[in-house]
Amino acid sequence: MARWRDLLQRLHQYLDDDRKILIQCYAGIGRSGTIALRLMVERGADPIEALAQIRHIRPGAVERPAQYEWAIAGINPNK
Repeated sequence: MARWRDLLQRLHQYLDDDRKILIQCYAGIGRSGTIALRLMVERGADPIEALAQIRHIRPGAVERPAQYEWAIAGINPNK
């Protein structure tokens, strides 16, 4: 998890700097969608709306309940 936190922090910094990022796993569905959802949620997006946006672009993204649970674990209760 420490490596994920470091990576997520770096991705947030890229987004804060108006840089673009590309997230791609083998099929471009499960892991990619999960990381995209986690980033969106950590940045304040509603998880259900964010997942709908991701699935509009990539149907079937975030394939498993465990992926969704990990992604929404990034919700900041102080926001």
